[in-house]
Amino acid sequence: MSTLNGLVYAVRSRQMTKWSLSVGGLGLWLAAASCTASGPAPGAGPAPDGSSSSAEAVQFTAKVVERNGGAAIPGARICVVDLSDIPCATSASDGSYTISMPVWTTDVDFAFNATAAGHLGSTWLLHEAPGDASWPTVQQLYDDAAATDLMSHAGFAGPGGGKGSVLLSVYRASQGAAGMTVTSSPAGGGPVYLDPTGTPDPALTGLTTDGYALLGNLAPGPIEITVSDTSCTQTFLTNGSYFGMWADAKPATIAGVTVADSITQMNMVCPP
Repeated sequence: MSTLNGLVYAVRSRQMTKWSLSVGGLGLWLAAASCTASGPAPGAGPAPDGSSSSAEAVQFTAKVVERNGGAAIPGARICVVDLSDIPCATSASDGSYTISMPVWTTDVDFAFNATAAGHLGSTWLLHEAPGDASWPTVQQLYDDAAATDLMSHAGFAGPGGGKGSVLLSVYRASQGAAGMTVTSSPAGGGPVYLDPTGTPDPALTGLTTDGYALLGNLAPGPIEITVSDTSCTQTFLTNGSYFGMWADAKPATIAGVTVADSITQMNMVCPP
């Protein structure tokens, strides 16, 4: 089992005081969850070696907690987006859950979404190569009050209403580089850039160092995010896995998906 720890070479954790954020959330979620192979998974397809025997399922164990304070969230529902044949999981009293997925034999993009009563849902994006199995060990949710506070500073509607949102983390390896702007398709509200305290500030016009852009009022479904600095790209790891983005053929663009009443975590790295 591989991990996503290789991404640390590119993304440095940085705390922001307002909502206890770190760049890409990676300082909080990045380690791969424990994963084990269970018995054969119905419909999993051929084994990785190409034989006709059933492939084993990969089980991921992780935990859902409050973004502020880290308290466990019991009863959270965790589902793989657009894959209704994979049973959703429910977190236990300590916030832990286990979800099973069929072994993949080709590169695959997937998203998983965690929701809980009284919280804004969160969606995470993963790309996996055959033989790799990575999963954040901790998924953090904003409670409704914190989510409303975050969105209201940006001028967006709070939790509810069936719209999606994106929190884009940008890591600039060359600190103090020229400014960067962010666009999205389909268009929604924003982007609104976050100031150094982690507060959305509609007066900001772009990013020059590590930072965040918040997009809101998005229709649920596929999304592309493009930045004006064409040196920025998807973050590929040597093992073929990456976190917080799906590949896109357009320059300086990453792809993903938004889910109703949830915020999608996305990451982009800009090399020196």
